[in-house]
Amino acid sequence: MISWDSFNVFALPVLISWAVSIVTLFAVKRKWISQFFAISGILAFATFITLLWISLERPPMRTMGETRLWYT
Repeated sequence: MISWDSFNVFALPVLISWAVSIVTLFAVKRKWISQFFAISGILAFATFITLLWISLERPPMRTMGETRLWYT
């Protein structure tokens, strides 16, 4: 069961993945490594949104409170 309490579990790997992507963008000659980490971060967030949608049985940003969470 996914809830908003699980957000940190997904957010930390995404931030690490994107940080590695930025570092490898400038440090490595092979750009596909940077693209791999950027896409993996996007897929991790998409997984969280999908699992939250299935768990809530409705779109995640339907209420005003949830929309405010996204802006913070």
